[in-house]
Amino acid sequence: MTDLTFEELSVEYRKAATPHPVRQDLYPAIRDLIERQERALDDAIVDEESDTIIDGLRERFIKTRLTAHMVADARFDMIVRLRSKSMIQTTLTPEERAILDQICQLREGFVGVFE
Repeated sequence: MTDLTFEELSVEYRKAATPHPVRQDLYPAIRDLIERQERALDDAIVDEESDTIIDGLRERFIKTRLTAHMVADARFDMIVRLRSKSMIQTTLTPEERAILDQICQLREGFVGVFE
């Protein structure tokens, strides 16, 4: 896994709502980015960096978490909207494939109510 940057996360957000391929390690990479930023913020506080630096790191951390949530929401909405395994199976991360499988099972159970 290569380190994800905030700029790369922003690019992933722009493609998140479409069935375009994303990096297969997207969610672990996002978690790693958030953890790295949190450590940097904690280190700056411990090292008594200037308020400007701490505020900048805090703002970037908050913006990263918000963008990460927006990526996950957009990808989930895309999965639910498309619902066709054959159409998007190759563009999903392993985590998203598991979600799609669960959605398909729920849909089959729901549709089965009418039979």
